[in-house]
Amino acid sequence: MKKISLLSFCLVLSIHLYGQESTYKQVYTILKNNCATCHGGTSPAAKLDLSGDAATVYQALIAQESVNPYAKEQGYQLVMPGYPDRSFLYRKCNNDLYPSATLNKEEGQRMPSSGAPALAKEDIELIRQWILFGAPETEQVVDPALITAFYNGEGLERLEQPPVPDPTEGFQVYMGPVFLAPGQEYEYHKKHDLQLETAVEVKGLDILMNESSHHCALFKYNEDAPPKFSPEIRPVNSLLDNFDYFFETTFIVNSQYPSFDLKLPEGTAFFWDAGTHIDLNYHIKNYSNTGILAAEFYLNIYTQETGTAEYEMFSETINYGGSNPFALSIDNNGQDTTFILEHFLEDQEETRYYWLMQGHTHQTGVDYDMFMRNADGSKGVQVYEGFFDATYQFDQGYWDYAHPPLLQNNPLLKVEMEDGLLMEATYNNDTDKKLSFGLTTADEMFAGYLLYTLGRPKTTSTEGIDELLSTTWQISPNPTNQDVVSIHYEISQTARIELQLYDMLGRSIQVIQAPKIQQVGQYQTSFTCSHLDTGLYFLELLVDGKKSVQKLLIQ
Repeated sequence: MKKISLLSFCLVLSIHLYGQESTYKQVYTILKNNCATCHGGTSPAAKLDLSGDAATVYQALIAQESVNPYAKEQGYQLVMPGYPDRSFLYRKCNNDLYPSATLNKEEGQRMPSSGAPALAKEDIELIRQWILFGAPETEQVVDPALITAFYNGEGLERLEQPPVPDPTEGFQVYMGPVFLAPGQEYEYHKKHDLQLETAVEVKGLDILMNESSHHCALFKYNEDAPPKFSPEIRPVNSLLDNFDYFFETTFIVNSQYPSFDLKLPEGTAFFWDAGTHIDLNYHIKNYSNTGILAAEFYLNIYTQETGTAEYEMFSETINYGGSNPFALSIDNNGQDTTFILEHFLEDQEETRYYWLMQGHTHQTGVDYDMFMRNADGSKGVQVYEGFFDATYQFDQGYWDYAHPPLLQNNPLLKVEMEDGLLMEATYNNDTDKKLSFGLTTADEMFAGYLLYTLGRPKTTSTEGIDELLSTTWQISPNPTNQDVVSIHYEISQTARIELQLYDMLGRSIQVIQAPKIQQVGQYQTSFTCSHLDTGLYFLELLVDGKKSVQKLLIQ
């Protein structure tokens, strides 16, 4: 009861003190009461006068350079709309509240200075929120009651900042926070300038976000994207808001896991040009009944020199209905209803090598599978099983829409796009209404997220046994419609070797080679597969207990 009473008190106090007063007016009051003593008069500190009226101070702050040499060199402005951590005014006030805005010693002392106490955390946060939402002059962009309550015992636990990559290996992007009251659900976009001075190859992405996140999706803006996409956080208020971004960006990756570590296969990378802007799309719900959530996420981007990767990694998101997602309509009859989505390039020869595959539905989804598509449009060999766990290690017996399995093919799955892929999603709508495409978890979706290259890299991941194998072990032919399959490997030291075949459910089908000590050298073994059904299988090679798994596709 105490927590509810405090939050209610803050809401009433907010209405009484602020009403519809703009967030900037509140920020102006904070600055004038705490900073105008030094930043005022005939010789204001740093040539910044904060003692004037609100309109004059606003013009003195927005997109204005600082006199500090280090801030100039970094490209900071006094207030850079959408970028608190690049706003020198905020950095001076931050007082280590956010590690992403910690002052460099060359930026001088914090503000207020001269022995004055630091600003209250809720005041620092209000300034940050104002800038994050674009630093408007007349709008109220955040509820100060939520901030006050959050910093007075009502806040849920915050994320801990992960280690920042070494500058020679990459960089970190921070998004947030956005404050959500109990039960609130929002989706946001933010255009973010990565400040890339030269082209880079991106070899990995790490995402850390709140436990209750629905998804964090990354998109890359097209070079000719219109300037209407400004860098402030923008709430998605309608489907039209999302469509705007959909047509002006290229999908990179989607995560539905609190911690997401994506390392691209060796020999591949995303190719990003100098000046690249990305879109940070965050869908979050506060499932707490009492606490206030500070929704936020960290993104580590790992890079390498251009020319390192053999092939560019491409991404695509496939939606049921194509440009008309409202074609998805699910009756509320409480029965399983299955929809089929075909993905192929008609009369176009292109070979793709699919690495990452992931299905996507909302809460009435009960199954999701992917198959090779036959030339006549029929369903071929299954290549993705939706009942697997999030890391695609075992069949858990059900589809978890909130944490769908993420399949990383090794070797990459070869697909002739004249035939392409077929996706199958099943729903059971037992709600009180017919469901269609929508943005909240109470609506529905049918999408597939895919990453692919236009060639298969020469290198294949065999993490853990690289030092024991002289070369990458091979399966041939693969895919196969023949009766016999051969396995080739070469070991660099005497070791115990085991080989087993598993089906998609993780069940051992056949012991190809029982544990056996072998000397240094090249080896070949074969096994008969004529008795096996068409489908996807897993071959497991153990070298002194260290495991490498490759897929075998029987057609």
